[in-house]
Amino acid sequence: MLVTFNAEVAQARLTVLVDQPATGMGRALDMGIVEFGDPVNGLGTRSGSAFALHINCPFRLLLEGRVLVGSEDVKWLAKDAMRGFAEDDERSVYDTRAEGIDDFFSTSRPKVRKVNVSSIGDVRLELEGGLVVELFAMSSQSSEAWRFVQRYGEHYTFPVDQ
Repeated sequence: MLVTFNAEVAQARLTVLVDQPATGMGRALDMGIVEFGDPVNGLGTRSGSAFALHINCPFRLLLEGRVLVGSEDVKWLAKDAMRGFAEDDERSVYDTRAEGIDDFFSTSRPKVRKVNVSSIGDVRLELEGGLVVELFAMSSQSSEAWRFVQRYGEHYTFPVDQ
């Protein structure tokens, strides 16, 4: 099924991130997560950052043109990146790098300065200090590539839910 996409709508949704600090980085299975904004309390003891990107497509975090971590890093063992794939119970290169970036984000809180959504759903977030988050839509199928989460509010998915 051919999915239509309105980049202006996606751009408008993600523009709310401008001036929001990056506050965390992690993953759930092979889905990358980047969090933004101050903590928001939910029901009971649940809380989280005000916004998040849940990323199912290829992505990377750059610093001044150098890849700090990318979606492929989840495949490789942290203890020996050159000798094999990470198993479910082993820490990957992504885990160790994301942990350090998460610590940096929680203390330095670099703010988003610019958001750009391309006509095909790629996303580029430029942050303070030369940091850049890039997402790459890579499938002709209508499966979810990324999701923008407003904690305890609306979610926006790409491709848009039909």
